[in-house]
Amino acid sequence: MRRFAQLYDALDATTSTNAKVAAMRAYFAEAPAADAAWAVFFLIGARLKRLIAPRLVAGWALEETGTAGWMFEESYSAAGDVAEVIALLIDGKRGGAPPATEGLSLSRLIEDRLLPLRDAGEERKRSAVIELWSSMPAREIFLLVKLLTGEFRVGVSRTLAVRALAQHAGLETRVVEHRLMGTWEPSAGAFEALVAAEDGGADLSRPYPFFLASPLEEDPGSLGALAEWQAEWKWDGIRAQLVRRGSEKWLWSRGEELITARFPDLEPVFASLEPGTVLDGEVLAFRDGAPLPFSVLQRRIGRQKLTPSILEEAPAAFMAYDLLEEGSVDLRDRPLSERRERLVRLATGRADRLTVSPEVAAASWEELAALRRSARARGVEGLMLKRRSSPYQTGRRRGDWWKWKIDPYSIDAVLVYAQPGNGRRASVLTDMTFAVWHEGELLPVAKAYSGLTDEEIDRIDRWIRQHTIERFGPVRHVEPAHVFELHFEGIAESARHKSGIAVRFPRIAGEGEDRQRHHDDRHRSRNDHRSASSLAQVGERPDDERCARGRREQHDRGEGQRDAEPIGRQADPRIRPRELVVGIERGEVPDVGEQEHEERRNAQGAEDPDRVGVHCEPEQRHLLARGVRPILEEPDGGVDRLGRNGIPVLPHGDEMRCGRVEHRPADQLFLRLEQPMRRRRVGEQRHIHVRVAFEDGR
Repeated sequence: MRRFAQLYDALDATTSTNAKVAAMRAYFAEAPAADAAWAVFFLIGARLKRLIAPRLVAGWALEETGTAGWMFEESYSAAGDVAEVIALLIDGKRGGAPPATEGLSLSRLIEDRLLPLRDAGEERKRSAVIELWSSMPAREIFLLVKLLTGEFRVGVSRTLAVRALAQHAGLETRVVEHRLMGTWEPSAGAFEALVAAEDGGADLSRPYPFFLASPLEEDPGSLGALAEWQAEWKWDGIRAQLVRRGSEKWLWSRGEELITARFPDLEPVFASLEPGTVLDGEVLAFRDGAPLPFSVLQRRIGRQKLTPSILEEAPAAFMAYDLLEEGSVDLRDRPLSERRERLVRLATGRADRLTVSPEVAAASWEELAALRRSARARGVEGLMLKRRSSPYQTGRRRGDWWKWKIDPYSIDAVLVYAQPGNGRRASVLTDMTFAVWHEGELLPVAKAYSGLTDEEIDRIDRWIRQHTIERFGPVRHVEPAHVFELHFEGIAESARHKSGIAVRFPRIAGEGEDRQRHHDDRHRSRNDHRSASSLAQVGERPDDERCARGRREQHDRGEGQRDAEPIGRQADPRIRPRELVVGIERGEVPDVGEQEHEERRNAQGAEDPDRVGVHCEPEQRHLLARGVRPILEEPDGGVDRLGRNGIPVLPHGDEMRCGRVEHRPADQLFLRLEQPMRRRRVGEQRHIHVRVAFEDGR
C-alpha cells in the first residue's frame, strides 16, 4: 500500500506525461504481480463499488477525533474533499504518523480487508476502518477513504496507463489495450497474462478497443478530394460492439459495459450471424425505417424489468457501420473500403433489426454541407467522414475519422443560482443554474458548469459573490441580471423537472453585451426586481421564512454591494471567503434605528478601511444596530487591500497573534476574512492567528 501511495504522489506531483509514464513503469517493475494488477485496475479508470457511505466514514472520524460537525463542514468547504479532511483530522489528533511498520500490500488490503466489508454490519465496518486508520500515515488514510467510498481517481488517462504497461512489457499499445477490454479482472495471473509476450488464450467475450472520431472544426474542403472519403449519418444511439463467438453472444457498450440483457429484442440479430463475427455500430430505437429520438431509447435503459409495453414503445435495432472480425479473422488492419464491402455482403437481408449504415452520396463538399443541414430533421446528429483507406485504429486518432456535427441548439438564459464545484473547484462557484422568461417569471431550465475558461470562471465567481441576494446551504441566489448563451444537443419533455423539459448536454457558450442589453431593457420594462417569494414559485427554493431570513443576513453582511474596488496587490479571486467565529462582550451602547445603522455601515466601509466587516445570526442582529464593530489589528499596520464590500484582506503570509476576548456564549459575530489559500497536500497544516479588538458605536 505504501508503494502505491508513493506512486499516487508521483503522479499527482507532475503534469508531464513522460514523467507519469516513467513513474508507472517503475512501479510495474517493482510491485508484486497481484499489487500491480490492482494498480492497473485503478489506473485505467475502474473503481470499486462503494463499500461504505461517505457520511458513515465522516461520522466515525468526528467521533474518533472529537471534532464538531460545523468544523468538519467548514474544513470541507476549504479542502473540497472528504477524504482529505478525514486524513488531516486523524493524523492531527494523534500528532503525526504512526510508528513505521511493514504494512499491508495493496492486494491484501483490498481482497482481505476491504472487499469482505461489503456485506458486514455497521459496527464491524467501523472497527475495521478505525483499526486501519491507526496503522496508516495521512496519505494512506486519504487513499483508504477514497477506496472505501468508491471515489478513488488518479491523475492519469487510460491511454497513458496503457502506454506505460506496453513499454514495461515491450508490447504494442494496441495489444495491451485489446487485452484489457471486456471482463478483465485484477489478479496476479491476469497481470502476468497482460504483459506476456504471447496471448495464452483470449477471452471469447473480449471486444476490440473502439476507434473514436475527432470533431471537425475546419472547412471540410481542407480534407482533400471528396472521393477519398466515405460519408455516413452520425447516429444518436448507444455505440456498441456486437460479438458472436462460439455458441455465445455479447453486446458491449463503448464504456465496456455488458448490455446484452438490456436488449433481448436483438436476439434475432445474433442468431443470424455466423460465429467469429464482430460488428461495430449503434444501438438505436428504430421504427418504420427511421431512428427514434434518443430520449425514447433512454426510457428502457435504466429499467430493471423490460415489459412488453416498453419493448413496443422503444424497439431496438443495430445499425452496423464496420466489420471488425469475420470468420474469426481480425480485419482491423484492412482498409475501410474492404471492410465496408464485406459488411454490406454479410449483413444485408440477415435480420429485420440489423441495418447497414448507408453512405451519404454527394458530388461536392458544398452538396454534402447542404445535406448536413437536414440532419436534425432526419433525427441524426450530423455526418461522419471516414477515409476509405483507413484501418480501424484504437482510441481517438486524428486524421482518418471525423465527426461533422450539426450546430447545437442555442438559447440566451439568465443566471439565477450558483454553488461550488467539486475537487479542485470546491472553492469556486462553477455549478450554475440558468432560467428563461415564461409568463412573466424566470423559470429554471438547465444546469451547466462547462464551457468557460479559468479566467472567465474567476471573473464570474467574483460577480456572483458581489451580487448574491440570499444563500441557502451552499447555493447562492443571485440577482437575475447576468445573461449567457447556452448550447445543448437536444430537448425533450420531462415530468421530473419543474420546467417540464430536459435539455441534453448543456454547456456555456459565452456571454455578450448585446444579449445583456436586451435582457436589461426587458427587465427594466417589467419594473420587476423580483423578490424571493415570487421566484420561489418556479425554482428549487427554500420556504419564504428562510428566504426572508437569508435577505436579512445578507443585508447585515453587507454583501451584494458593487462599489468595493481592490487596492494594492490582488489576492487569488478563486478562493472562497473564510469565516472565523469570534466572541464579543456586549456593551451598553445607545440603540439606533435601521436607517442610521445602514448609514453607519456604509460610512464604515468608506472611511475606515482598516475595520473589518461583520455579520451575525438574526438573533444577534441587534448587536450590529447598537454599533459594535471589530477592528483588525496587524503586526505591521495597514491593510493589503480592500476586498469585496469594503472588507480588508489579510496580507498573504503575515502572522496574526490571537488575543483573549471575553464574551457571552450567545453573543457571536462572524468575522469575514479573505486570504489567498492555495490547496495544500495532505499532511501540511496552516494556522491563521487573528487578534480582534472591539469598540462601540460611540
